[in-house]
Amino acid sequence: MTDDREILLAADFPHNPALFINKILGKHLWSKQIDVVNSVWKYRQTYVASGNSVGKTYVSAVIALAFEYCFSPLFGYNGDTQVIIVGSKFENLSKQIWAEIRAAYGNSKYPLGGDMRAHDFFIDANRRPKSWISIFGSKKENVEKVQGYHAENTLIIIEEASGVEDEIIEGLESCAVSENAHVLCIANPIRISGFFYNRFNDPHNDELKASCERNCIRISSLEVPNVVLGEEKYPGLATRVWVEDQKRKYGEGSAYYQARVLGQFPQNAENCLIPLEAIEEAARKGDEQVIHADEDDRIVAMDIARQGKDQSVIIGMAGDLVTNILARHTPDSTVAIDLFWTAWKDWGGKPAIDENGLGGTPYDILRRFKRMPVRGFIAQRAAKNNERFANLKAEMGWSLRERFIDGMIAIPPSEHRDRLKADLAGWLIDTDTKGRTKIVDPSRSPDFGDALLIAHWCQQSSGLGQLEIEMGGKTLSRSLNKGPAW
Repeated sequence: MTDDREILLAADFPHNPALFINKILGKHLWSKQIDVVNSVWKYRQTYVASGNSVGKTYVSAVIALAFEYCFSPLFGYNGDTQVIIVGSKFENLSKQIWAEIRAAYGNSKYPLGGDMRAHDFFIDANRRPKSWISIFGSKKENVEKVQGYHAENTLIIIEEASGVEDEIIEGLESCAVSENAHVLCIANPIRISGFFYNRFNDPHNDELKASCERNCIRISSLEVPNVVLGEEKYPGLATRVWVEDQKRKYGEGSAYYQARVLGQFPQNAENCLIPLEAIEEAARKGDEQVIHADEDDRIVAMDIARQGKDQSVIIGMAGDLVTNILARHTPDSTVAIDLFWTAWKDWGGKPAIDENGLGGTPYDILRRFKRMPVRGFIAQRAAKNNERFANLKAEMGWSLRERFIDGMIAIPPSEHRDRLKADLAGWLIDTDTKGRTKIVDPSRSPDFGDALLIAHWCQQSSGLGQLEIEMGGKTLSRSLNKGPAW
């Protein structure tokens, strides 16, 4: 071990942790990752707001392992060292950051030794000294448990901090009480309130940085070497092609682009119809399957494509759960009608369609010739509360906003979930000449968002009433509450 230790010391560690990570762990970091590594060792608190695909999980993993190396018996330390990693969901930590830690541990040029297990690591099988790394889901009981652990050297890493409750982050920060205690809090900046946001906007940050107490770092996906150089130097990180795709899909001015690409707290968040954090919460609920389908409240809704590259979108809902998302190019009304008819037959539920513009013909044909109990949504129709809202779309959009803010909707993983999230985040609130609330669409047609809005409208409307069809001089009537069977 003497020779190995001399090699470790020659890497100028812990005085140059980034160089050590390169030489000993064999990991090559780009400039912003190096900034994060150096910040963790210099400052007690490091807060990182980043775009997507910048390597934040990767750098957190090698920091965790390097901290154990730094204060291990390899350097003559006999004291306790703890690395505590917390995230909103234990399973995600296990699949992501813990997988990265295990890979770095297994590939290290100079093994740390110890006992690396499925979810934790101990430097010594007998747990002496008490040097370890472990992951925890962000539950109150876990924080209380962590607060009971004490070590001379402590590192707390909070992954995807935007999804961790404020009181949990505050509780974890309070655990870092020893002289050599550090906190790394890293996330996409999707919320313009709460603990993470407040740390970045603390007016005392300059003073705190000068005293080595806190350092705030922003990382844009545009800074990644792959994007700057136009070649994939770091596999798996953002590329120019990816950035251009995000720009085309979501628009540079959208809250989604600002948070997920630029690593900035959304500048227009106060004018957004649905806060990005509420949209992300709906996605988390979908991931965690905490909201189940309500078979008595099934809806299938369609927004007809307007032109060009736009797609017709069909969304299925069962109560508060988005159950299906289907998107197709429909060059003419016949294709759109057949697509919606098939989806309705397969999924069931109360059907609703955008009756505006191109949707008018499909709506008429579906009702008169297909005998489909379909309802037509007209965005510009007068709102019930027409003194507050400019039209029906604004009224329904506002109630959809409240549904998201109250956490009463879940969007499970699917091929089109990101596009739906971006559409929802792209709607802005404005007022008309009479001072009423109106919705401003993004420059790209929000087909996925509109389809969800129609589904929401169909659910919220009280009683579907009766469908009447004239045939052969007779009028057929049927309740629209009885599902797809005629």
